[in-house]
Amino acid sequence: MSESGNSPKRRHMRFDPGDVVVAQVQFIDAEPDDQFFKADAAGPVLDESYTGCALVTLASALPEGAEQGLPCLVKLNRLGPMRAELRWVKPLDDEVCKIGLHYLDAR
Repeated sequence: MSESGNSPKRRHMRFDPGDVVVAQVQFIDAEPDDQFFKADAAGPVLDESYTGCALVTLASALPEGAEQGLPCLVKLNRLGPMRAELRWVKPLDDEVCKIGLHYLDAR
């Protein structure tokens, strides 16, 4: 929430994924290819929108110095990998963090 008390409007509504959705993330700048996809990080999706998702993962799975704009590929359950970028990282404790991904490919 901003200081003025107005909360920023989101372009797309967030929704609870319902069934268990697990995201696998490979931190690489490459075209999606299911044959060569190898996850660096994985975790349950907490919320999702048309343009991105938030998930919980191990902090040690993130590349050192990971910051906004880091390119990656993401797979959600049985969907093939799609291009995305890291939008934010929120440490939950010393070992676990919540990350936000923005999809670059249309779903």
